[in-house]
Amino acid sequence: MITTIPIAIVSEDDYLPGIISKVIRSFKVDQYLSIENFTISSGFIETNIVIIDFSSVNLSIEDLDTLSGFKNKIHIIGVVRIEDYHNIDADMWKHVSEVVLKPFHPNSLVFALDRSVKQLKGEKSDGLLISEFKKYSEQLERNTAQANIRSSKFNNDLDMASNLQECLYPKDLPDIRNIRFASKYRSLEKISGDFYHFEKFSSNRFSLLFADVSGHGVTAALYSAMVKSAISSINFERVSPAEVVKRMNKFLISAQKKPSYNYVTICYSSFDLKKQKVTYCNAGLPAPLLISNNNVKKMNNTGPFVGIFDAAEYQEESEKFVPGDKMLFFTDGAYEDIEDFNIKKGYQKVFSIVDKNKAQKINEIVEEMFAILENTPIKNDDSTYLGIEYIK
Repeated sequence: MITTIPIAIVSEDDYLPGIISKVIRSFKVDQYLSIENFTISSGFIETNIVIIDFSSVNLSIEDLDTLSGFKNKIHIIGVVRIEDYHNIDADMWKHVSEVVLKPFHPNSLVFALDRSVKQLKGEKSDGLLISEFKKYSEQLERNTAQANIRSSKFNNDLDMASNLQECLYPKDLPDIRNIRFASKYRSLEKISGDFYHFEKFSSNRFSLLFADVSGHGVTAALYSAMVKSAISSINFERVSPAEVVKRMNKFLISAQKKPSYNYVTICYSSFDLKKQKVTYCNAGLPAPLLISNNNVKKMNNTGPFVGIFDAAEYQEESEKFVPGDKMLFFTDGAYEDIEDFNIKKGYQKVFSIVDKNKAQKINEIVEEMFAILENTPIKNDDSTYLGIEYIK
């Protein structure tokens, strides 16, 4: 018959009792907030092993003298943070049989308890604790192996989802006479919520749908598949930009059986090179930038997010787009820096980069934007940059 060994833990937090109860079940664990509470408790008489968290309770040498004075045969295991060890009076350590430094692996505490039990019993070996810890370690290894298998399967699923998304929204840029494209993107995870879609109607007419699905990762990927269905349902050549966005809004809302509160921000632009004009409808994306006559102009935001409001109204606007002009599209992830997030300040930073490099070729501008804006280890959203230049 295995006897449950009583131990006292003097600590103000629940970490140590939790470790003991999970790793070793042959102990009866009682927790006390102070030495005084322990010495006046009903379990004091039968308890000969005390674990004291020196980093969590206020102790004095008198407290330990008192404890040792009450009981001659007592083993104290001191637990202390490494950085606190040298700040504790050396005389206090004279009362301590074992020292375990934080942070520690559970086996450090197990072996300290095993040695204390052996010393108290006067035995050369006591395999009880080691046996229980071995069982715990084996179970932990099995759990870890199962977690690794699940993680590997999940990563494979993400790879497949990423490949599927690449099929739905290829990053290929169209071949259009007198038009030069440039793009860069960074995904926060394997699956991105940013994408763009081109439609080529003739040698002089094409359109761009530039979009950012709310969130990122798997949720964004699932919703972007719905957006792809909405795109496939529209005949872009015969529909105005505002009508395109309106129809996508209606499709996404009606396709959901109940509100998901997901949405997509879209800027749909229709280019007519013969008329030297671009007509666009922007629904929630950062305003694109137009470089014309060596000036940088902020285009307008013209509507609410897509997929949320039934009664949303969308307007379109037009700008001249002549040889030598350039347009730049980017998602809000370009300036969403967790450490310093400010929409107005972030947008102004993008504007300043473009203004400083406005005379450069479109690919050079995009490269410079990416190099500066993505030069941070902390991002909380995907970021995509797309530039269009009408070559003279």
